[in-house]
Amino acid sequence: MDALDYGREGILAQQAGALDQAAVLFTHGIQVTPPGRPNLASKLLKDRADCYWELQRKEEACQDMKRALELFPGIKDEPDKWLRRGYQAKDGDNFSIATQCFTYSLLYCPVKNVALLSTLYASRAETNYRTKRIVEARKDIAKCRKVDLALVKQEGRRFKEKGIQLYQMHSYNKAIVSLGLAREFLPRSMNESHAQVQSYLASCYFSLQQYPEALEAGKEAYKIRPGRSQGEARRWKERGKQLFKENKLDLLVSCYSLAINYAPPSDRELLAQLLCNRSLVHIRNKTFKVALLDAERCVKISPSWSKAHYRLGSSLAGMKRYEDAMDSFATALEHAETDEEKYDTLSQIITIGSELEDGTVNIGEELCFSTIIQRAVDDAISKQSWERLRVLFLGGGGPFDAFPGDGGLASGCDASQVPLDLLIASNVAEKSGLVSVLMEFGARVGGLPSCEKPPLLVPWRQRNFQLLLS
Repeated sequence: MDALDYGREGILAQQAGALDQAAVLFTHGIQVTPPGRPNLASKLLKDRADCYWELQRKEEACQDMKRALELFPGIKDEPDKWLRRGYQAKDGDNFSIATQCFTYSLLYCPVKNVALLSTLYASRAETNYRTKRIVEARKDIAKCRKVDLALVKQEGRRFKEKGIQLYQMHSYNKAIVSLGLAREFLPRSMNESHAQVQSYLASCYFSLQQYPEALEAGKEAYKIRPGRSQGEARRWKERGKQLFKENKLDLLVSCYSLAINYAPPSDRELLAQLLCNRSLVHIRNKTFKVALLDAERCVKISPSWSKAHYRLGSSLAGMKRYEDAMDSFATALEHAETDEEKYDTLSQIITIGSELEDGTVNIGEELCFSTIIQRAVDDAISKQSWERLRVLFLGGGGPFDAFPGDGGLASGCDASQVPLDLLIASNVAEKSGLVSVLMEFGARVGGLPSCEKPPLLVPWRQRNFQLLLS
């Protein structure tokens, strides 16, 4: 049998549904085809490709079609057939095969058939994109745009809605692909749609903890559609909380900056919170000058908010402007509402007081909350923080408006639990005066019950007669 005979027998077997047999017959025909008959070999390859496709050997089918076209580019076939095959492959997520099918369909598509031509370009653009052949996808979209701009817009909207739907179903990776396709198809003039796509991309990336990508998408969304949006501002604020929990300080500035850009000036509370948060991030990053700028804006917007003044004090302290920091922390203490806020602020005041010659002299009676100060005293004792204890009892100010060295915030507080033996053995400044004041407020000269030796035995051994005399 010659090649033509094998071809005819193969067609009969194919028509009878004996596809495996038909494929074998076409193979024999290809093998005996004379080298000078490329058109015949091409026809046999095309027929075998049809068999392979029906046998679900799709990759081999595409390879046969490729060889057929290489041997004889003028071979005829039906564009609709390869279009259907492309859809089948795409529905099975076999995007590489689908791309080849759409390519073969394009080869046979009449130029005047605009509807089919634009559909093929759009379909191949999608499968190219899904196989990360972005340049090829963009070329196909450009061709489709020239043929049928309305279809390009339609496909862009379709992919956008599909991406949103997938996001709502928590299928974030699939949503990213659909939204990416929407971004490619939608004309640049459709700003609102592009901004919406970028916003959802940011949400997808953030849900996947791909934070840098989320921030890039967020920045792009704002670049496309700058303006105020309370919803977006609050969304980025909540994302900032998550980043803060994960200690992503390198990303937090950008996150809160986006939120601030979106925050409506009329929502002063929200804007103050965002500035306060960004100031904290700058403080953690030790960029105190920019932290100060945010804190100052925050105080200006919300002058009665304790945390705003607290941030201002922290920024100033980081810049070693201790006197200004003390004033800010004093104001923060004045406006503090909860006991925790008061205690935290008092802790900062004690820290700053140790850096100043005037100590805490400017903290008057009206800011001396006895239970809070007693808590600070007890905390300093438990941690053996003798310098903090010194500031509390000798730093000045307090209920008696004492000068530094004569008293302090803790004047009148219970000092009965101070282990004088350990304090005397330490290197704390103003030791004599401190011991004297502590004894005045209950510190036991004979020591605590757990003390093995009398506290005053320590200065005796150290020959510290001044301390003994005090």
